[in-house]
Amino acid sequence: MRRPISLYLLQVSLSIASPIASPITILHKEHPPGTTLFYVQLIISISLVLSGGLFAGLTLGILSLDDLNLKVLETSGESQTERDHAKRLINLLSLGRHWILSVLLLSNSVVNEALPIFLDSILGGGYSAIFISTASIFMFGEIIPQSICARHGLAIGSFFSPLVLILCYLTSPITYPLSKLLDFILGSQHDTTYKKAELKSFLNLHRYGVEPLQDDEINIMEACLSLNEKKVMDIMTPIEDVYKLSSDQVVDGVVIDKILHHGYSRIPIHTPNNPTRFIGMLLVKKLIKYDPEDKWLVSDFALSVLPEALPNISCFQALDYFQTGRAHLLVITEHPGDLQGRGVLGVATLEDVLEEILGEEIIDESDRIMDNRSKRRVVRTHQYIKGIYERQKAVRRGSLPESSTKSTNSRAESPVANFRKKHGTSTPSTSTMEYARPSATVMDSSHPISSTNTNTNTNTNSTVANMSNEDLVENLTDENTALIKSPAARHPTNSSNRAKFTTSVVGSPTHSERDNNNYGSVA
Repeated sequence: MRRPISLYLLQVSLSIASPIASPITILHKEHPPGTTLFYVQLIISISLVLSGGLFAGLTLGILSLDDLNLKVLETSGESQTERDHAKRLINLLSLGRHWILSVLLLSNSVVNEALPIFLDSILGGGYSAIFISTASIFMFGEIIPQSICARHGLAIGSFFSPLVLILCYLTSPITYPLSKLLDFILGSQHDTTYKKAELKSFLNLHRYGVEPLQDDEINIMEACLSLNEKKVMDIMTPIEDVYKLSSDQVVDGVVIDKILHHGYSRIPIHTPNNPTRFIGMLLVKKLIKYDPEDKWLVSDFALSVLPEALPNISCFQALDYFQTGRAHLLVITEHPGDLQGRGVLGVATLEDVLEEILGEEIIDESDRIMDNRSKRRVVRTHQYIKGIYERQKAVRRGSLPESSTKSTNSRAESPVANFRKKHGTSTPSTSTMEYARPSATVMDSSHPISSTNTNTNTNTNSTVANMSNEDLVENLTDENTALIKSPAARHPTNSSNRAKFTTSVVGSPTHSERDNNNYGSVA
């Protein structure tokens, strides 16, 4: 007589409470080993164990794949097979996750409940049937199949999707109403989406592993995710720091010298006596053919439109406006269109938005300020060497105590130590010495220079290795003052071209003074 598993559980309880228990029968009397029914029931028992493992594995393997991941695999899978697997599972899950869950759990429950019945016919009643059925289900029906399906759930789920679809329709009288009840209580939407903060954490997790993301890639993507939340007023240059011109300003050599000194390509133009009432902007490239001797007013030039924007617009909105090509400069004001220019806060440029996307400052050749908000100035190579020279000169004069320049001396020794460490006492090449010079332009051995200068460099280089730190700094400054203060001296063969360029662009003798001022003290 076949008994359900509940009777076996009752039998275990009675055996603990009473010393009299039913004897454990190793083999059933009616189906001893070797008979046909014995092997039939043995095959059925093994099939039930494997079926239970299959349903348990499919439950974990299929339902652990979220729809978003499957859609990504369908469109951008590494192989066509992977894309086909994802497509089959998307079609299967379109029936409803609760329906699939109900079908797999019902099938697994039926198999697990039927297994002890067939084992009872083989092993008889008692503890043996309970122990063997529990061990079989635990090992071959739960742990092993779920471990396999958790790792290869996409391929296994796609392969058995027709079987699951058939079971859905066979068990639909029970499972379909149950799935609708679950949809009503818990909801049917199972799409997985991520918040921006979660996406940033998700990106950081991809710094390692298969095809890791580079730091710059992660920084740019994180900055783009935050761009819509950042307001344009957070990246603008305050109005008090904006270089601007009045419309009645005479554009002579001095004004052009100041324009080139600041290094901006677009300059806001305001009305006389009202520095916040802007009427347009001047493109510096329009001064290329202009002769300062004409002494035009700023208003005589063809000014470009200078748009205005509210301070609460996002950086993405500003970027969209810049992309249309209307302007690369925005005036940020609380009252756009105000005729008196009230409420002007500052200006924002396309470069400001790009810096937010890159997550770092963009410094070009003419920038003097690294960050408009922190007011950090750009320190270049020639300024660094010039500062070393000024400090050493002040120490020798006694205007600065030796202790106050302790850190300065260590900074001054750094390039010399690196130079000697790299080249030892051998004669450095021309290209290396040119790099060691306080020059804004790095010259290499292929740069056209005269033979006289080449010999001078060679003679100078031959004694560099034996110089002290102070002598080397002094040699790089006192003897090469022209190299520091006059960029034309570094290019003797092109000095005439430089003079011609200076005359045609600015037409003012003060342009050379601007070059000298550019090599001033270190900020």
